[in-house]
This record gives sequence, C-alpha cells and structure tokens, in this order.
Amino acid sequence: MNKSHLYIALILSGLGLGLFLYKVLALGFPVVKETKASIWYVETHVTFEADGGPVKVVMNIPGNQATLRVSDESFVSPGYGLTIKEEGVDRQAIWSVREAYGEQSLYYRGVVRRLPAKDLPKFEEAPSVIPHGFDGAELVAAKAILKEAKSRSADLESMVQQLIKIINRPKPDELVAPLLKADASVRDKALLMVRILALEGIPARLRHGVKLEDTREAILIERFQVFEKGRWACYDPITAEKKSLPGQECLFLWRGESPQVTVDGGHNVRASTAVRATLEQAMENAITRGRTSNPLLIKFSLFSLPVRVQQVYEVILLVPVGAFLIVILRNLVGIRTSGVFMPVLIALAFRETKISWGIILFVSMVLLGLAVRFLLDRLKLLLVPRLTVVLLSVIGFMVAISILTNHLGLERGVSVALFPMVILTMTIERFCIIWEESGPAETLYRGVASLAAATCAYLVMSWHPVGYLVFVFPELLVVIMAFTLLIGRYSGYRVSDLVRFKAISEKQR
Repeated sequence: MNKSHLYIALILSGLGLGLFLYKVLALGFPVVKETKASIWYVETHVTFEADGGPVKVVMNIPGNQATLRVSDESFVSPGYGLTIKEEGVDRQAIWSVREAYGEQSLYYRGVVRRLPAKDLPKFEEAPSVIPHGFDGAELVAAKAILKEAKSRSADLESMVQQLIKIINRPKPDELVAPLLKADASVRDKALLMVRILALEGIPARLRHGVKLEDTREAILIERFQVFEKGRWACYDPITAEKKSLPGQECLFLWRGESPQVTVDGGHNVRASTAVRATLEQAMENAITRGRTSNPLLIKFSLFSLPVRVQQVYEVILLVPVGAFLIVILRNLVGIRTSGVFMPVLIALAFRETKISWGIILFVSMVLLGLAVRFLLDRLKLLLVPRLTVVLLSVIGFMVAISILTNHLGLERGVSVALFPMVILTMTIERFCIIWEESGPAETLYRGVASLAAATCAYLVMSWHPVGYLVFVFPELLVVIMAFTLLIGRYSGYRVSDLVRFKAISEKQR
C-alpha cells in the first residue's frame, strides 16, 4: 500500500474521531439517543407576493398550554418591524413594512417542552361564554338539538359526544339543516357546536393545531374543546373521541374561525409548519453549553439549519453509509452489483415502501422495463433516444401501478413513485447489455446481488442509531472516507475468490 494513502487515511481518521470525542467529552453530546423526546422544534414558514406598497402580516403563533410550554422563540423577517400581541391564550406575530416588492419569506421558530406531571395545573380559570347569536327559527332549531343531546346523555361529557354525533349525521335532519350548509366544513360544524353549548352557558371553543410528530409539512388538525371540571377537555369534532388532556397529542396554534395567516398588501399567501422532535434533553443541554463555550461549532452545525433542511439532511447523510457498505460488499466480499449508487438509492426507497413491497415493486418495474427495452432493439434506435423511451415507459409504469394499487386499497403500492426513475432506466439498460454480453444467468445474478445489497443497505440505513450518529456527528463521515481510501488500495483476495479457488488451494496442499 502506498504510504501517502495511509498517511491521508490516518489524518482524516484523526480529524473525524478528534471532533467526535470533543463533542462527546467536552460538550457532552450523547452517543446514544434516548427513546423518549420531550422537546420539539416548531417552525412556520410564510411566503407571499408583495404588491409593491405597505405590507402587514398577522400570523397566529402558539402559546403556553396546560401540558406544554413554548420558549426560545425566534423570528426571521429581514426589513420588517415585529410586534407580538397577546390576548389570553391567543398570540399573534405582526410584521409590517412600508414598502415591499416580489416574493417575501417570513419565519417563526419556537421550542416546545412538555411539562412534568407534577407541574401540571390542577385547575384552570373558567373562561367567559361567547354569545350564541341565534334568533328566530335558528334559535328554535338550536334549542331542539341541545334538548335531544341532553335527553340521550347522563353528564356533560356524554352530552357533548351526543351533540357531535347529531351534527355529523350523514343526512342532516330538519333541525340541523337550517343551521348548516350541505357542504359544511369541519370548522363550520365545530363553530356551530360552540354556539349551541353557549345556550346552556357551557364555555367551548374551536382550536387549530399540529401533531407533535416529525414532519416537514404538518397537516392542520382541528379540535373541539369544552370546559368541564375545571379544565379544557378535547374532542374530535367528527368522531367525538375524547382526548385525556388537551395538548397531549398536538400543539394548538390558534382558535376561532380566522385563518392562520392574513396578509394586507400581498397575495398568493402560503403558510406551512414543520415539526421536529429534538434528539433528547441531553442534546439540548449540550447545544446550550456549546453556544457559550464554543459558539462557532454550534453556529455552523446542522442544528443551526431550518427544521425542514435538517430533516432533508437526516436522509442525505445516510447515503455515504450505504455507499460504504456497497464498497465493502464489492471490494472485500466480491458481490457484483449493478452499479454502486443504484442499490443505495433503492435502499432509500425501501425506507418508505418497506422491504417486502419494495422488492416486489422493484422487480416488477425492472421486468416491465426489460420487456420494453428488448422490443426497442428491433427499432435500432440510437442510445439517447432509446434511453428516453425507456425512461418514459418507466414513468408510465409507475403511474399505472400507483393508480391500480390505489384502487385496490394497497397503500404501499402508491409509493412506487419514490423509486429513482433515472437510476431504474440506467439499470434496465445495464441489464440488457449484460444479457447480450454474458447471458441471462449473469443478468439474473447481477439482479439478485443488487437486490441483496440494497436490502443490506436498507437494514443498516434504517437502523436508528446509525441515523442518529451521522446526523449528530457528521464528522464520522470523514472516518468512513478514510476507510474507503484504504479499501480503495486493497488488491488482495476477496471472500468470493476464496470460495472460487478453494479447489485449487486444496489441490496444492
């Protein structure tokens, strides 16, 4: 082995392991991820097109709840003035600027912590009841609905659940029809229930929030809340399911019928919220300590990126791990795969489709593509037009499989769209060339070997400790690079060679 390669590998390993040990020993970064997370980063990104004049943006932001506390808030709004308005549980961020042109981006970011059980308030202050606003025929219908719900219940909880069921009947009767439109939304139904309970003097409200789970674009959920026994109780406004404590499942952003974001002086408004569970409490403490002892290390780390970008890198940083595994399988074990990156990218798709469905979909796509490729041989096309036709065929097969499996109720089949279509196209072309040069047996071997390598890569890349380590300690990828350099100079026997030449070695003995 060339000494220069060894020196480079040793330097890279020293740098990677040195930074890793510094984070662990000096900054206290945990090596093992805890199974429970009690902290979440919540980030809302607002984009819109400014009309060229004054702009005022009002965005509802989360506040403290019975079980959750919001802290470490930050706002990114270059050139805008910022005001925070608070009215009870409602909080709003108000951005304003004298003049703005073109596309605008505003960010809100906060850290949400769950309170320990001992710190939860036993009782909350009773809120005021809003006016019901009914009169005439609507008042008569609302009272009749309330009477029906009370007659079928034994306490406040069961009465609320009966009320939800009455409002959500598949075919609204003569009592509900005057109060709701035929195409009434969940929000309309919940607001109607708030007004009906106001007839009885029962405080109720509609709240909008997001689930506290990792997602790049959270789906807004709506919960109907009723004040009972000194605390707000949460109900699903469609299923009438009651949650044990409001906020256990989601973070509420605002209440009422107003939208999440309103913009004066702009159009094409879009707001999306991302949620990311922090790695653990120890990690949060380590980052806090790092900001005071070595601010540059934290400032230029992955934790300083927006939540959406962090979630993207959680996947991207797994690719080198999969590629290193393929290097070991090809150069040390001797498995002949179809390319290096194809098994890794297929393994990434397996993370969404799961392994069994992934193999079925991959084999189906390759077989269909091969059939098209062999038909194209008769047309004698040039390389680029031929690859384009195969690519179009692969996309068409993806669309057909997604539609078919969706109608059959097979949700995993829809995820065929996650397969890298260009890599599939090149794989089909490579298999055809191998078929022509080496025969069907070699083609079958390469296909099975590639699937086996992709499966191994999937098992390693989907193992949570691996994803945790490469994200928290990306310097470990430098160590992987060092080992790759060493393997790149290895020219000895592979495991498969020992099996192939076993008979010769025994004969020599």
